[in-house]
Amino acid sequence: MCLNYSTIYRVMKRPTCYNERASVLVKLKKTNKYSWLNEVNSQVLHRSIKDLDCASKNFFKKQVRYPKFKKKKW
Repeated sequence: MCLNYSTIYRVMKRPTCYNERASVLVKLKKTNKYSWLNEVNSQVLHRSIKDLDCASKNFFKKQVRYPKFKKKKW
């Protein structure tokens, strides 16, 4: 199961909302491959989904550029 935002957008032809992403997160937490998500506090995961939702809404309003994935290097 892939959570790449651009792939989801290309397939669905519309932006996904917070509720759709949250339901995918619940399903991912139940799989063996992503069982490590259960080690993290659920509020942190949902906050990241809300941040992504805010970034995507701003993108589709043409206020900002496409949201980029940023990782913490150190």
